[in-house]
Amino acid sequence: MIALDSSTGLVKGLHFRGWAQGSCNNLAVDLVLDYHYELSSYSLPRFHYGTFPQSPYLLLTIIPSVFIVLLVPLLLYIRKRKRKQEVNVEA
Repeated sequence: MIALDSSTGLVKGLHFRGWAQGSCNNLAVDLVLDYHYELSSYSLPRFHYGTFPQSPYLLLTIIPSVFIVLLVPLLLYIRKRKRKQEVNVEA
């Protein structure tokens, strides 16, 4: 979340969170980051993660990915079926 004064270009407040888990050189890594900055005269709104209709991440990445994953097997099946019909026609 970022609050920016568009008339002056001044950043009034900035808040972001991030986390990652994994391993590096056979060591378990767990990283959590919470960065909060705001001017003393400004109060950022409460931080929230968003909901399904408001979250562009879901709409722009997850939904098309699921569509592609479901579409590829269907296209492969149709292609295989056409090849099988072509072999039967030639024989």
